[in-house]
Amino acid sequence: MTTTGKKRDPRTFRADGIRTLTDIRDRCTVDPAGCWVWKFSVVPGTKAPQTRYKGRITTARRVALELIGKPVQKGFFAVCKPGCHELCVHPYHLLTLSGPDFRRHLASIGAIENAMHQAARTACVRARDTTKLTRDGAEAIRHRVEAGEDRGALATEFGVSRNHINRVARGVNWAPAQEVRGSSVFAWCGSMGGEQ
Repeated sequence: MTTTGKKRDPRTFRADGIRTLTDIRDRCTVDPAGCWVWKFSVVPGTKAPQTRYKGRITTARRVALELIGKPVQKGFFAVCKPGCHELCVHPYHLLTLSGPDFRRHLASIGAIENAMHQAARTACVRARDTTKLTRDGAEAIRHRVEAGEDRGALATEFGVSRNHINRVARGVNWAPAQEVRGSSVFAWCGSMGGEQ
């Protein structure tokens, strides 16, 4: 691959386009300390630069070390040296740490507390009662849509989107309750034959 001296536009890179250190370098800016500061996606929580390499998503630091002939072994993690920018991917500014050392490193930069806070926040959001409809409301929507009532007006009345009204009407969301005739498997099997 030849270069024309022009800087490549990072928005035109293919997702799997990293083949050399130059490809990694082109996805970074260089700060005054010589760090290659990653400009693309990062792993949530740890803020480790991530990319796609050889068909899988991995950290850009692992890729950089692999490209200089120092692959990171399974169970080890690549981090930047103290004093580097937190998004540095310069292969000569990186260290490999074992699992326990990596957890200590995350604690020292405050990433563990951030991740724990995010997990607690997610649990609180999931525990909230965010349901706007009930089964009775869904049945009412179904009957009113069948009667020809405007779906936009129903969406406004029930505080949901028009798309949600359409999904309720089709039975995708809040599917109609199935009628159960008996309380045992035998009663159900008997109902299949037309007898109770």
